[in-house]
Amino acid sequence: MLNIFDFQSNPRPKLVVIISLLVMAVWYMKSPFGSYWINAGDAWVDGAVLTSVANAKRIGWQETQFFPIRGVAHTIDIVSLNPKSGYAYVYTHWPSGYEWVAFALDYVGARSLVVHRVVMLFLSMSGLILWTVVWRRYSDYKVGAYFFAVCGLSYWFLGWSTTLGYWVPYVTLFSGVNLYLWCVPGRWATSRFVWSWIMLLVTSLFSLQLLPWSFVVLGGLAYFHRINISWRQFFLLMTAPALGIGSLFVRIYLLSNQYGFDEISSRVAERTDWLNYLTSANYYSLLLIRIEYYLGIGITVLIIYHIVSLFATQKFTEISDFDFLWVITSLGGTVWWLLFPQQHAEHPGTIVLFALAQTALWAKLLSGNLSFALIGSKINRFVIAVFIGGLVVRVSIGYLNKIVPIPNELSTQLVSGVCATDGMMMPAIQSLVGVPCPHVGLERFGGDNISWDIDNCDGRVKSGFFIHFDYIPRINLPIIDDLYVMYQRWRNPSNINLYLSSIEGEYYIVGQPNADVVWKDGPVSVYHPVNYCVIDSNDPW
Repeated sequence: MLNIFDFQSNPRPKLVVIISLLVMAVWYMKSPFGSYWINAGDAWVDGAVLTSVANAKRIGWQETQFFPIRGVAHTIDIVSLNPKSGYAYVYTHWPSGYEWVAFALDYVGARSLVVHRVVMLFLSMSGLILWTVVWRRYSDYKVGAYFFAVCGLSYWFLGWSTTLGYWVPYVTLFSGVNLYLWCVPGRWATSRFVWSWIMLLVTSLFSLQLLPWSFVVLGGLAYFHRINISWRQFFLLMTAPALGIGSLFVRIYLLSNQYGFDEISSRVAERTDWLNYLTSANYYSLLLIRIEYYLGIGITVLIIYHIVSLFATQKFTEISDFDFLWVITSLGGTVWWLLFPQQHAEHPGTIVLFALAQTALWAKLLSGNLSFALIGSKINRFVIAVFIGGLVVRVSIGYLNKIVPIPNELSTQLVSGVCATDGMMMPAIQSLVGVPCPHVGLERFGGDNISWDIDNCDGRVKSGFFIHFDYIPRINLPIIDDLYVMYQRWRNPSNINLYLSSIEGEYYIVGQPNADVVWKDGPVSVYHPVNYCVIDSNDPW
């Protein structure tokens, strides 16, 4: 890996890469592999993937047309084809590739959460190296070294690089492979065209987010003649993702032509919701805050300055290959935010493709290759120092953030049920702790599977643990924390609550013992014992 930099002419890149690898190693050893964590990585995805693997081992992929099952299901008879109801339901509205990989790992004996996370980290690092090679080719070895270091130490990479889902591992890997294939110098021989087609097909089986990015980036490279492919070849390549998405719809039809397409259409309408989001100042404020929060303090100003500088001094078609690639990958990274704004507001992980492009801008600044000619030479050093200071502060905050773990002792206790107030996190809890969880809530998170009315229970009374937690930003600066907490209301523009409510009042449930607060300043609390009234027809035990 270190050979991608020119170390003989300058030892500094080697030192930058080695130091970053050592610092990253310390973080990984102390954070994701020592406990059941819930606010680093994506606990919902981790739990949901492990749950679907367990379901597939009991039921078989062929029973659901190779779609995963959310919830705990022992037989196909209790699995709902309608995702809006039922304790266990078929999850159809996202490509299932990452679920198949998790199942394959389990099949060959890699069953523990730690092993899965190690594999995901390997995929994330492989993708990061490929992106580094591309930026080094389009600039120089110093930019490549700083890109690798800043990316590897960034909060978004550290936090999501081990998740079993698609935020960093598959998005970074497949975008890196595709970009590497497209940007290799020379003519497009048949072998490169075939490999590019295959990779676009594989990409479509793992992540929808990568498809518009691929269309914009590859289309931009072709339109401005940065790579030597014709429009006929471009559209031939686009048949690959069309085939992949087409296979998704065919499987949905074979599974259930009634509920499957209803699910797709309803989710598309929900995830777009253009009228509410694209006309909302709150949504654009969220974009601004999220960019600063994940990518570095001052990055928005740096982006604006660099764009103004590029278009003020030269024609767009005449800018350097590096700047062109930065512009086109930046545009590709934002197109999902405009196509599916509600989904982006709900999932910060969709910032990753944009983050990979902006980290290259930081690398260009750190390497001394970014000019501030429009400002003037007298204050150049001061301006550069301010930007670098903002980057160092944000990277440091992300690196030193606390990890809030699920207490490991929960996994060793004989409990009949573990549950959580946040419905989305239930798959994570039941998978990580190893026991099924009776769902509480409406629609897709379980309906009336469980009742709090113990006195008049029509089913069985079960007792166990009740885990409560909520979303909080993992940062340590009060001013930034107060600002970023407001993003909660921008996830739903119709929400009139301006700030998160205090969770202290939620620690108490009528008729149940008081909570033991696991982390007194954080979102976690545990009730024990908690009595559940489980309705017989939906008894998961």
